[in-house]
Amino acid sequence: MPQDGSLESAWGHPGNLCATLTHYPGAGHYPLHAHDHLQVSFVLAGDFVEELEGREYSARAGGRGHKPAGARHRDSWGKQGVLIFTLRLWDPGEQWEAGWSSGAPPGAVAPLVRIFAQEAAPGRREEAAADLLADTLALDLAGGDPPPWLERARASIHDAPGLLHIAEAASEGGVDPTHLGRMFRRFYGMPPSIYRRRVQLGRAACALGRTQLPLAQVAVEAGFYDQAHLSRVMQTEIGLTPAQARALLKGTDPYNTRSRESLRRLAKL
Repeated sequence: MPQDGSLESAWGHPGNLCATLTHYPGAGHYPLHAHDHLQVSFVLAGDFVEELEGREYSARAGGRGHKPAGARHRDSWGKQGVLIFTLRLWDPGEQWEAGWSSGAPPGAVAPLVRIFAQEAAPGRREEAAADLLADTLALDLAGGDPPPWLERARASIHDAPGLLHIAEAASEGGVDPTHLGRMFRRFYGMPPSIYRRRVQLGRAACALGRTQLPLAQVAVEAGFYDQAHLSRVMQTEIGLTPAQARALLKGTDPYNTRSRESLRRLAKL
């Protein structure tokens, strides 16, 4: 299987649990494949499209997905790439439905990422993972396609080289900002201002993992006021400072099959 160019840190446990923080490169793809374990994934920054068991999902920052063992899927990543935190479980003991939901709040995810990045005791990580899994077992699958005008407004926010005002996006869709906000929440699971902030984080995450630019420059080029602003937003949304994220995403991951054995070799046990 071809190398995917991902950057990854992993934390293992002697039992049936492993967690990974992974950045996949921009405009990349991964062919049809399956895993020998359950994956519960959280998109922290960026976006990608996943075909999962014959259904296509647009997974964006705030999204949460389940892939049971053996679920066949293929992926393609947006131009900024995507930063994903994933819990991987063997013999999970529960039935999990394949699919993605959108717009999950960062409140439960960011502290968990911090625990895995900062806690030395594997038992603490296992407890935190169990708490998060208890909140995510019931997956509310998003259904229906957004109207074309709304997708155009979302794309204008996503693709703008600078910081696009929400009113400008609403104008491009031919609606007022209030109606845009209402419909944005309905179809994308979050207000447009939060979506814009997560797009900015995607740009920052790509630069942190794949360049040596100073943090202050990363912040400004991603659309933040300064380094302190980027740091506050990253800690709220992802649970890490820019420096911590850069330190974790420092190695190329050659373990594309993500089997139990390869993850144990990669993990910092």
